[in-house]
Amino acid sequence: MKHRSKIALALSGVAACTALSAAPASAHASAVNCQHSSGNGTVISAAYIERFPGDKSTGAIQLCKDSSSRYWGFTILYNALPAGQQGWSIIASYFDGDTFTGIWNCESPGGNGDIQPGQTRCWTQKIGSTSGRVTFQAEGYFWRDGETQVVAHGATAQTR
Repeated sequence: MKHRSKIALALSGVAACTALSAAPASAHASAVNCQHSSGNGTVISAAYIERFPGDKSTGAIQLCKDSSSRYWGFTILYNALPAGQQGWSIIASYFDGDTFTGIWNCESPGGNGDIQPGQTRCWTQKIGSTSGRVTFQAEGYFWRDGETQVVAHGATAQTR
């Protein structure tokens, strides 16, 4: 819980972001949590997207929820992707904590497409669920060489 609290604090404001990462404050100042074209939401869980263990300068993956109990994954990179790299978010759903029931990414209908060179964010479609037995996990990746070499990865806790 302490680790997740530190991440939420880091994602909540420019001052915290500047203190906890090597990314410039301007990159964090323009970052809005849990964006989506059909309305923003609240961060339920978050994790850094790391190039190496302990890296806090690359970006973050957020598991988001709106007021209609719809969940989605949101990836925010602190700097635009360079040429030759792509990124995305995924959201996976589980029943009773361990039975995998589905996966969606930024290219799924309702998402805004992969993160392309020069871009910094993407979101998945929103997945509705009011059942307390359904949990979600979001993951963020970026890679080079056409999805063959993962450059950085992060995953939220599985929760609701």
